[in-house]
Amino acid sequence: YIWDAETETILDTANDSAPYEGTSYVVVRQNESDSMYALGNASGLSTDFIYTDFGPTGLEGQFFVRDESGWHLVNHLGEDLLGGMVLRPRLQRTVSLDGDTFSSAYIETAPYPCSEGVFALQSENGKWGFYDASGNMLVDFIFEEACPVSLGNAWVRWNGLWGLITVDMIAAVG
Repeated sequence: YIWDAETETILDTANDSAPYEGTSYVVVRQNESDSMYALGNASGLSTDFIYTDFGPTGLEGQFFVRDESGWHLVNHLGEDLLGGMVLRPRLQRTVSLDGDTFSSAYIETAPYPCSEGVFALQSENGKWGFYDASGNMLVDFIFEEACPVSLGNAWVRWNGLWGLITVDMIAAVG
């Protein structure tokens, strides 16, 4: 979706740039050459163009967005649903083949949608902890690093050492 500032309308680029008529909120790009985003629906924008990136959530009316401070989960009005805590970005591997030369690197991308009902969150003090999708703390902010939950497990770094914990262990600690 793209914003038409002249008519103050959201245009659906997948539908020959027809005006967006939906009541569901969507992520809207400011213009074709800009990478700033806002949220809105057919009634207009509900936020300013303050986001530099967005990712999938799979949750109605909730959006992963990135601003100058990091990734957040917000509602359709841009209100932070996780108390201002920054979400851990996902590392995505990129691979390049040039003849016989192989190289790979990792880039940061949008966080995973609430992985198995658990978010890895970073607090203002830089420590990581885990919350469920309802906003209940499962474990306090004690980890130096924490990766998203995958198949019931999460890699965490505590006191300089990496270890694998399970969701059951997280709930037991909390």
